[in-house]
Amino acid sequence: MPQGAPPLAQIESPSDLAALQQQAKDAKRFAQEQLDRDDFEPVRVGDTVLDRRALKTIIRNAEKTLEDEIPQRAQFLQQRQQAQQIAFEKFPFLKDKSSPEYVQAQQAYMQMPWLKNLPNSDWIIGVQIEGLKSLQAKDKKAGKPAKPSTPFSTKPPSGQSVVSSSGDARTPSGQRAAQTLEAMRQQMSKSGGVSANQAAQFLLARELAKQNR
Repeated sequence: MPQGAPPLAQIESPSDLAALQQQAKDAKRFAQEQLDRDDFEPVRVGDTVLDRRALKTIIRNAEKTLEDEIPQRAQFLQQRQQAQQIAFEKFPFLKDKSSPEYVQAQQAYMQMPWLKNLPNSDWIIGVQIEGLKSLQAKDKKAGKPAKPSTPFSTKPPSGQSVVSSSGDARTPSGQRAAQTLEAMRQQMSKSGGVSANQAAQFLLARELAKQNR
């Protein structure tokens, strides 16, 4: 994701948001229970040893997720659903997989994945494609040669991987941390039921990812 991506940008559905909410609750309760023990000792979770500081970090991250990030993402998903409905009515090709315009729209998302951080991204892409079609029609009517259909810039925004002249990808350290965090999230989603320990590890990894940006 480019720099400035909104919190929980990887969450694409209300059901995923509900699952994350439960994970954050479980992690918070797990950390609180450990800190409340009279005979407290650092607890090992997988390869990580959680001391008091780490457990407090987990609680803070869980509270931030529950109180700020989840409501914000829920609002975004609602806005995107409303905007998509309008865009699909105005530009039916956005949901017609057999149309060339649909392919263009998917290419735009591939070239500029940060568009998904905008609730009205479908409308923006629809307007761009429709505008290009109009320009091509005018050029054809005027007898001008057709221009390549490249309405979208392929230049990666700040924070995305760049490729050197030798062909080697150079990935910023912050993006590598984000990729590690995403791998953990995917593993948690595949495992079905998520334990409090796993959720705690995930929230702690989020803090480490922030520090590596």
